[in-house]
Amino acid sequence: MFWQKTAIVGIAFTRVLGTGFAVAPHSGRDAIQRILHPLQAAHPTRVVIARTSAIPQNHMNTPDFTMTVTNPGDVATLYHDILRLPPFPNGTYHCPIDMGIVYDFSFYHGSTPVLQVVYDATGCGGLVYNGKSYGTNGPRGSQFIAELRSLVGPQRFKISLPS
Repeated sequence: MFWQKTAIVGIAFTRVLGTGFAVAPHSGRDAIQRILHPLQAAHPTRVVIARTSAIPQNHMNTPDFTMTVTNPGDVATLYHDILRLPPFPNGTYHCPIDMGIVYDFSFYHGSTPVLQVVYDATGCGGLVYNGKSYGTNGPRGSQFIAELRSLVGPQRFKISLPS
């Protein structure tokens, strides 16, 4: 019964306002999604991954690099893995050693920037985007780290202690 009333109200709303909002075609729903959830609705076509380190000794064992990923499946998987990460929990933490390894991800749709992410790969291992911190602990974090490792390759991904 509820859905019948909703449909009638939706049709009346559409007729009164002269819009297709209540029975929006697929493209209309996409537009609404892009407004309400711009990151989830975005479809990046490439990501530039840059690994850097502020500690000079790291460059001997794990040099900096920059790479561009254009495979649509790989870009989408990494992008959605990042969006699924949980917020970094509040509180005091004792983290492993921070070796200063940082990954910058720049996602683009064509030449338009979609999202900029910074990932501290050592220490507590958190990501920051849009001014908020996200954690890489748990199964979602493990999935993100595995995807990143497969994209950059195990030799580039490893974090060696300076000699």
